[in-house]
Amino acid sequence: DRAFEAQARARVAWLTPYAAALEAEVTEGVESVLEILLARTGYTFDEGEHLCRLCDERVCPQDRCPVTVAIG
Repeated sequence: DRAFEAQARARVAWLTPYAAALEAEVTEGVESVLEILLARTGYTFDEGEHLCRLCDERVCPQDRCPVTVAIG
């Protein structure tokens, strides 16, 4: 879908300068913390689906998405 691809490119373009300023070890730590926070949000299924529409499922597939797994 072109709209999704455009949105994903815009998000990456916005985040790239910030992520580039981080060391690899810090980036891994941030990812771990975000996964924990997302898993503990207490979203309902519908809220999780709303949030996950912003994700790139090629990078974070549903079988290991912290939100989807937590909703279970």
